[in-house]
Amino acid sequence: MASDENQGVCSWGVPLDGSSGQVLVGGDLLDAGYATVPYAASVEDFIAARRWDHVCLASAPVLQAQAAELDQASLGYLQARLAPAVATAGWPGPRQYRFEGQDVRVLLWSQTGQCDWWISASGETSLKAFAAGLLDLSDLRSALWPNDDSGAQLLDELRMAPPH
Repeated sequence: MASDENQGVCSWGVPLDGSSGQVLVGGDLLDAGYATVPYAASVEDFIAARRWDHVCLASAPVLQAQAAELDQASLGYLQARLAPAVATAGWPGPRQYRFEGQDVRVLLWSQTGQCDWWISASGETSLKAFAAGLLDLSDLRSALWPNDDSGAQLLDELRMAPPH
């Protein structure tokens, strides 16, 4: 099994010697110059992560951010409110977190100096309610941006509301 990243930056695969069920990721841009690193504990986790990401990123609207490095307060906030979903490592950045609630998903690509966020929900009302609590975390109040007009309106309304 092999899979390539859409820009050709990295590839995922399983060890040919059958030594583990892990899925590895390899490429020139991995942290610390490693040739390959463990990405998922199993092929099943790899597939689950890819499916989970598709659902999160294909929702509309999606709020996104290239924010400051992930801090413990932001991570703790998410852990207290959402359940962890399948975690992966190695690409992009050393650690990827996935959190989900009844109808909310948060995907984080965490690396030194930066954390990329994607926040989606099954509907605008749920997204707005959850995102309201995120604005006081990290630099999300200024870093968040929408993927469409309805997300822009939602984000404008959130930013006009008084801080929590």
